[in-house]
Amino acid sequence: MTVINGPATPTLPPAAAPGETLLEIRNLKTYFPIRAGLLRRVIGHVKAVDDVSFEIRRGEIFGLVG
Repeated sequence: MTVINGPATPTLPPAAAPGETLLEIRNLKTYFPIRAGLLRRVIGHVKAVDDVSFEIRRGEIFGLVG
């Protein structure tokens, strides 16, 4: 069976080399404001993430729980 004008074959980006860094995060900080009072002013911050660094390489499994 021959298909004419069928769907195009998708092109994929070139594969990364084994051990190649896919994602690198340095000094990540995430703070959430604490609000209080009638005008909901910020009275402080909760530090959810403070100065976290990591990298994910091809072939690794990474989990972040918190």
